[in-house]
Amino acid sequence: MYENIPMYSANMAIRDKTNISCIKTVYDSPHPSGPFHWHDYYSLDIITGGTGIHNINGKEVIPVRGDLILTTPTDIHNFRSDTCLDMSSVLFSDSVVDKKYLYAIQNACSVKLSESELASALNCYREIEAANLKLRESDDDLEVDTVNLNLTLLLILLAKKIGKPEVVSGNKVTDLLQYLNMHFREHLSIEKAAQAIGLTPAYFSTWFKKNVGMSYVEYLNNLRIDYAVSMIKRGHSIIDSCYASGFGSLSHFNHTFKNKLGVTPKEFR
Repeated sequence: MYENIPMYSANMAIRDKTNISCIKTVYDSPHPSGPFHWHDYYSLDIITGGTGIHNINGKEVIPVRGDLILTTPTDIHNFRSDTCLDMSSVLFSDSVVDKKYLYAIQNACSVKLSESELASALNCYREIEAANLKLRESDDDLEVDTVNLNLTLLLILLAKKIGKPEVVSGNKVTDLLQYLNMHFREHLSIEKAAQAIGLTPAYFSTWFKKNVGMSYVEYLNNLRIDYAVSMIKRGHSIIDSCYASGFGSLSHFNHTFKNKLGVTPKEFR
């Protein structure tokens, strides 16, 4: 966890049985910047009215009606409003995402929806909200299916807007690299990575090096150092960059950073 940047946890934010929750946010007066933060879940924000500023990873954008904004666990951001800003958000973890659409949530993005697409997105939001409300009273598989279906419809809408990447899910290597790209900040033991794609830990290290061209630890450290570099460039402290990128200690971070880049984080700044 970051030392100085707050983290919003799925355990607190996503309270529904389906692991998918809805939240409506209305800034009906000038709203100062809240703290920069990150969260260990995904958020799809549907902007329904007003305008404001979304600062994500050091870049300011102006959200307006019809924007569909994806924020991932690797993003540091905040919202502020000069007048008003209305948005309806669907919060979820990647564990509930149809495997076919995992590629659509790998990177933060913002897409423009037409009025008819916006109406469809808001209908999905309302269907999820209503089904979760019923599930708080009793269990019903049909309501669970309703929630999952409407999240998938939202992701299909997002996927159509961003387009398919050149390489999509379909084999163990691609699936694992997608998984690592979304979870590299967590404690990812070899056992956990192997389990993610159905391999035994004893075979995993050999399989990984053969298929990826480097050891699992080296690949994971590269992801973490690249993320730490991007944070330092955006002006974050070395200690925040260390913990935000998934390192468990400052000494390990400094050692790995120098091994890869030839300089210490302090010298890099």
